[in-house]
Amino acid sequence: MSKIITRLRARRALALPFALTALAAIGCTAEVTTRPATVVTAQDEVVVETAPPNIYAYPQTVYRGETVYYVGGRWYQRRGPRWVYYRHEPADLVRHRHHVEAAPPARRYQPVPGEAIRVR
Repeated sequence: MSKIITRLRARRALALPFALTALAAIGCTAEVTTRPATVVTAQDEVVVETAPPNIYAYPQTVYRGETVYYVGGRWYQRRGPRWVYYRHEPADLVRHRHHVEAAPPARRYQPVPGEAIRVR
């Protein structure tokens, strides 16, 4: 009986290094790449006199730290007292626009008569 136990211990002792080597060989790898930087210049923006009506009710997202609104096929952004839109739609906003266009239309909210309405 003691010979059997000794043989089992010897097999376990030999199996452990092989198991550890196999686990080390499996390891994880990852590849990280960066996207090229895009620069938005003044020529890429068009200044408009006034914002489209009800611009705050349209789909919006944050692009480069600023809120932009998707109205009539253009992305508008407030710049101080003026509004601008992008002459050429940036790639990040193109991807977001596809999500906006694929989403079902928002339900219209009808306030209860006499209910206060919060206005920004």
